[in-house]
Amino acid sequence: MVLHRATGNPGELPIGRRVALGLPDDLDVKDPNLLPGVAALAGMFLEHDAGASRQYAGRVVTALGTQTISFVAPQAQGTCEVLLVTELTSQPWVVQPFATSAAGTPEIAQVMAGPVRRVSPPVFTGRPVTDFAGSLPYANEAFGVYQPLAGWLSQQSTLRFARRESDDISPRNVSEALRCTIAN
Repeated sequence: MVLHRATGNPGELPIGRRVALGLPDDLDVKDPNLLPGVAALAGMFLEHDAGASRQYAGRVVTALGTQTISFVAPQAQGTCEVLLVTELTSQPWVVQPFATSAAGTPEIAQVMAGPVRRVSPPVFTGRPVTDFAGSLPYANEAFGVYQPLAGWLSQQSTLRFARRESDDISPRNVSEALRCTIAN
């Protein structure tokens, strides 16, 4: 794991306000609470927004001046869209325009170098498919499809027939009615 830092000097951040980087939710960012012994992560937080595809890595402003936001992610780097957001206690996040350099143009979202996207582990479904080469699927017969014996009548089809033929559908009357019909 590598410690990623985003440092800025926003002059409009009063003490007590929360400031964070809005990162895509599929980035593999670790919760700083899981690493209590790392001094650079003291006072940092990680929040996942269930209603959006964002996670917020940030801090509460404790002093005026430069604010450093630190978070932990795998060493591999990619690019991602980053937002700078601020929040007063119990208020929704507010997106703030920011620049990536002193000469850069402030934008609401910037594409920046960041941690690589989370890769899902492969799904393990048992034995490899190659173990089954040359064998037929379960319950498959190479020489045809089986059908019920000719003349065999299930109880369901017997009752269905009886409903059309008679109001009295006791099993005895149904069997007799079918025998008579088949015989004729």
